[in-house]
Amino acid sequence: MSIFKTALTFSAAAYIVSLGLSSIVVSSDDADAEDFVYSPDLAVALGRANVPIYWSSGHQEAQKICDDKGFTGFTTDEKLGELGDGNSPYIVVCDEVVKNVDMFLSLIRHEAVHVAQYCYAANGFVPLGLKQEDISDHARRMATTKYYPKEDIPIELEAYTIEQWSEDRVSRLVDDHCNNQR
Repeated sequence: MSIFKTALTFSAAAYIVSLGLSSIVVSSDDADAEDFVYSPDLAVALGRANVPIYWSSGHQEAQKICDDKGFTGFTTDEKLGELGDGNSPYIVVCDEVVKNVDMFLSLIRHEAVHVAQYCYAANGFVPLGLKQEDISDHARRMATTKYYPKEDIPIELEAYTIEQWSEDRVSRLVDDHCNNQR
């Protein structure tokens, strides 16, 4: 399945919901790929929070961060070339790295947590307060196998834990911290 087609679907989710549909089926021309049903709740929550999602390709400064850090994606409020305004968060998907639908959706859930952390802090990124005993083993592995500056580890532990939650729960998190604040 084309990850590009998935991203188009993700971007169109708000429109789909405005038509009164609760989910959409994404299918592929690839006979080996399975169709999947995608619920657009998270895309709509990010849309209400005015958080755009960009592909890294075609954006030199964003692509350099993807390449240099080995990221699958990132959330920032920094102005990178023509991306961002320097005042509000946006998500970049490192499309050279994200190769399948599961990786894409996990990445969007992970980055949506960072968006909620940004809104919670009102400017910058701070942990939302997930208890240490609730941090998943997956999160602990990811935070120790990737290089993160020491000050980023608490926000990454939360994001890696919460990315495993349902899309509906992550959507509510974005709504609670971003959309009810504006």
